[in-house]
Amino acid sequence: MDLVRLIARWQELFIEALSNIDYFVAAVVVFVDVVVVFVDVVVVFVDVVVVFVVVKKFTNDLNE
Repeated sequence: MDLVRLIARWQELFIEALSNIDYFVAAVVVFVDVVVVFVDVVVVFVDVVVVFVVVKKFTNDLNE
């Protein structure tokens, strides 16, 4: 009888661990999404700066 209770308890712990892993995986996915969005914002900012520098140089070349 104790063995049956022990196996049932292990099954409960296993199911609980799996549900916690689901939350952990979801947290990791959300963190990776936030990092990807941050990198995208940085890339867009760098693109805007590069376009600004190129346009400024082009207008300076036209003025000369």
